[in-house]
Amino acid sequence: MNQKADLTVSGEIGQDYLPHRIKAKAFFQNPVDPESVIPIFNRWISDRTLEGHLMVDIADYRHVPNGPSVMLVGHEADIVIDHGDGRPGLAYIRKRNWQEKNNGQSDALSSRIRIVLNWLVKTAKELNLTINSNELSLWFQDRLFARQLGLVPELTEAINQEASIVLGKGRVEVAPIQIDTRRALGFNARLVETN
Repeated sequence: MNQKADLTVSGEIGQDYLPHRIKAKAFFQNPVDPESVIPIFNRWISDRTLEGHLMVDIADYRHVPNGPSVMLVGHEADIVIDHGDGRPGLAYIRKRNWQEKNNGQSDALSSRIRIVLNWLVKTAKELNLTINSNELSLWFQDRLFARQLGLVPELTEAINQEASIVLGKGRVEVAPIQIDTRRALGFNARLVETN
């Protein structure tokens, strides 16, 4: 990397830095055949079905154990039938083109989480998949920046505020996923008590 590129990256990091790549995953209640979503993903590409998304390709990783199974790759986001960590589910990974209106960093952080969770629910409905409404996971794939800036308390609070989109109303427990620090910073959110 040249010095100019390093300065550009460094210039993005500061007090107002927000994660750009956020992954939300909801877990399946029943087994899902990854093959069944491929025709739907193909239709979404050809018909440009997902508003605000340019979907460009399908990647088939069914041969990889405990990983992404079938991935719809897009410019703004990827949609994945994901078997990562041995837990099958649907993942929505937002990569770019955030267009939220906000009033400061904490509102922008909640807004980004809200966008990701709303799209997760929408794609699950479009695919006619039944997801477990008691638990979800979120990963902030700008992992080094989130840890370096000490954003864990802000991320926990923002997830807690927005988790009802998937989990419904009630008391939610949010906890960081304690795994290898070389991986993305992740959180589990569980509905522990309903209203």
